[in-house]
Amino acid sequence: MSAEIGALVELINQTGGIPIKVTQTTNYWQFAVTIILSSFAAIFLFGNLLKEQIINSYGKIKLTIFKKKNRIKNILVIKHTISSWFDQSMIDRNTLKKIQSALIKFDGKPFDLILWTPGGEVFSAVYISRMLRKYPGKIRCFIPIYSMSGGTLLALSTDEIYMNDVSCLGAVDPQLGNLFKFGSARSWKEIVKMKGKKAEDQSISFKFIGEQYTKSIRNLVKEFLENKVDKKKNLSKLANLLTSGEIEHGYNLTKEVLINYGLKVKDINKKMNKELLKLIKHLPEGVTSVSYTHLRAH
Repeated sequence: MSAEIGALVELINQTGGIPIKVTQTTNYWQFAVTIILSSFAAIFLFGNLLKEQIINSYGKIKLTIFKKKNRIKNILVIKHTISSWFDQSMIDRNTLKKIQSALIKFDGKPFDLILWTPGGEVFSAVYISRMLRKYPGKIRCFIPIYSMSGGTLLALSTDEIYMNDVSCLGAVDPQLGNLFKFGSARSWKEIVKMKGKKAEDQSISFKFIGEQYTKSIRNLVKEFLENKVDKKKNLSKLANLLTSGEIEHGYNLTKEVLINYGLKVKDINKKMNKELLKLIKHLPEGVTSVSYTHLRAH
């Protein structure tokens, strides 16, 4: 080992290491920009949360005013109007959970159900329909705009249905598929029929599942229609119309069409219809309810 290296090793041993001088500088402009951007992000997030709370509170107030004005004890509103690739409001497990809570709160007392929904998950829609069907109190259903697909199941599971001249229900035939292939149960049946032995496994699977769903939903619809049609022969005709896929899934089944098939539908008078449209416009997405016991506590 050379004398120079030996001297360096001895210096390190004596000083405990190599002395390093560190100079810290602060970029105040960068620091200020970071603080400003962070503040804007916090304000944006807080603002969205606050906006949602304000909308919910305002909706509750409007619902309470409507309830008192029309002397209704309990109201349940299902509103789904947002529909896009990344955000869609519909009947799902969250809807099911909220409706369960509302029904417990209503405690078997009669209530009015207001629907504005395109439908949603088959499981959730069927489950909620059965809950409404088994509910001990009377349920009146009001449809000021539309209640399609699974929303139609919900309407049919109530005791009375009220519609105006332009509101509508829709078909409840099952819709199956994935992101790249999607269609009605009837369309998958036709596809497999046309392709024959060339039909791929997925199409055959959709056909099979679609037939199962169609059968179970048709039986459910027939059960719901038992006390809602004028003549028994109309029951099978209407159940077939709703579940067979003969009409497109988005076809508007207006009050006039439904009455022609024997369904008992009552009119929403003009004054009530105007108030319903004003009310539902200001309500938040999802499920909103007001109960008699809740108001009495105030």
